[in-house]
Amino acid sequence: MSDIEALLAEREIIALAVRYADAIDEKDWDRFRTCFTDEVAIDSSALRGIPPSTLGVDAWVRRVRSSVEVFEVTLHYLSNQQVTIRGDEASCYSYMYAQHLRRLDGAEERFVVHGAYTHAMRRTAEGWRISGVKVDFKIRDGVMPPPLPLAPTV
Repeated sequence: MSDIEALLAEREIIALAVRYADAIDEKDWDRFRTCFTDEVAIDSSALRGIPPSTLGVDAWVRRVRSSVEVFEVTLHYLSNQQVTIRGDEASCYSYMYAQHLRRLDGAEERFVVHGAYTHAMRRTAEGWRISGVKVDFKIRDGVMPPPLPLAPTV
């Protein structure tokens, strides 16, 4: 891979990680789904204690949707991206700061987390896609409410 090809791939990989976060905040589940391969290796055990697993993309979208739609507003910020490319496989490690707001009985509740995402990526015919998500929370402030019942298939 030439230096220019590597720079373009790195830019596409970072843009994909940002699209992932933006789609969550916009609650655009069709756009969110386009970020992934057909199966996704998930490790969000640091958040809810759910053991790592591999899910079909629709099951993964439903899981995230049921967790996010509890909130009125979410804002996910990514920074310090570190991209490693190995042929058609890559990883993107990003610092993450996420605010979550909901109103319950007239009171505002906030859940804030600081940590990191590691997105495993795979080059496909459609471009780079996320094949794995690992979330590592370093600091948590507030209580994560239980998810809604699983959302229907997108």
